[in-house]
Amino acid sequence: LAQLNRSATLNEYVKRIRLPSPHIDLKPGTVCAVVGWGDISNYGERPIQLMETDTTIVKRSLCRTLWRGRVSANMLCGASRNTTLQGVCAGDSGGPLVFKAKVYGIVSFSGERCGDRRYPDIYTKISNYIEWVHRTVLRHRHPEGQKKHKPGPGLTGGPKAGRPQRAGARAAAGGLRHHGG
Repeated sequence: LAQLNRSATLNEYVKRIRLPSPHIDLKPGTVCAVVGWGDISNYGERPIQLMETDTTIVKRSLCRTLWRGRVSANMLCGASRNTTLQGVCAGDSGGPLVFKAKVYGIVSFSGERCGDRRYPDIYTKISNYIEWVHRTVLRHRHPEGQKKHKPGPGLTGGPKAGRPQRAGARAAAGGLRHHGG
């Protein structure tokens, strides 16, 4: 969580995020969007725009086996269904995993290479931390002297970053993708 020194100005680039109910688990096979500014190849190429691709939730038991026990109940696993190597890459950490306009996960780590098909990408499971988020927001919400507002269902987003571009079929291997063109 980030505490701002003033209220964010909501616009087409800065929006509130919706959070899931506590302890909700996405079912295997659920297709989510993941967004980030991470590398777009295994060679450190950086994107010129915010990137987005789809990922499919994988059974935690399979994920735990593939990651040799490094996956806990506080994590979600996602893998690209495409033949192109797509997924998270260096620099995508902290980005959102979104399903039906709610943020269910935060990019945590992935395989040795961008889009490494041997290992699903790992996300922190936000629904296990909802009570902590609400307690923290309420505790730090308003400095003295500012008008207090009733807590809403979401938190405000980050800086003006532009709209994410959907993954295209012509994208090269590695990382999140933008439309080929």
